[in-house]
Amino acid sequence: MSVEPLMRLITVVGGRVEVPSADDWSRVEARGPVFPEEFKAFLSKVGTGVLAEFFYVWNPISTFPGMNWFQEQARTLDSLRTLIAKRPDEYREWRFYPERNGLLPFGKTGNGDILFWRTSGSVNQWTVAVSNGEPSIAKSEETLSTFLVNLLTIPRYCAQLPDLSSSPKTFVPLLPHSTSSPL
Repeated sequence: MSVEPLMRLITVVGGRVEVPSADDWSRVEARGPVFPEEFKAFLSKVGTGVLAEFFYVWNPISTFPGMNWFQEQARTLDSLRTLIAKRPDEYREWRFYPERNGLLPFGKTGNGDILFWRTSGSVNQWTVAVSNGEPSIAKSEETLSTFLVNLLTIPRYCAQLPDLSSSPKTFVPLLPHSTSSPL
């Protein structure tokens, strides 16, 4: 899906910060992995900030604490691997990227839920999954943009998350002088 339906739905409040350029994406993807095009398009339009007062989508060029994709996905995966090592029977179906069909985190919610891509098929077909760290994962069959549009417009769309259909349809960039973690 194109990012355009999501962009028509939301309003960006204030100036954008840390908006990745084409050169930034080339440098980022040289480190790996290659990201879905709609993710790159979204961040290239909004930069670093908070969607609907609830979603923190990590930005690979961010310098804000708690918002850099490389740092946060590594921290998240380390924590989850520690948890899984303690409870392997409960998490036996969990796999992480680059394993086939592995989970790759890309953000968090204000409640601490982890947003993942399910890395099955081509990168632009990756779908979304949500977990609060427990063994059960809410799996979507939609890519990021479709998932977010549905979550923000359809009441009680995802059982794992609160009803966000009446939440503000805004993206609020983080302030450049902010030094505290947004989470």
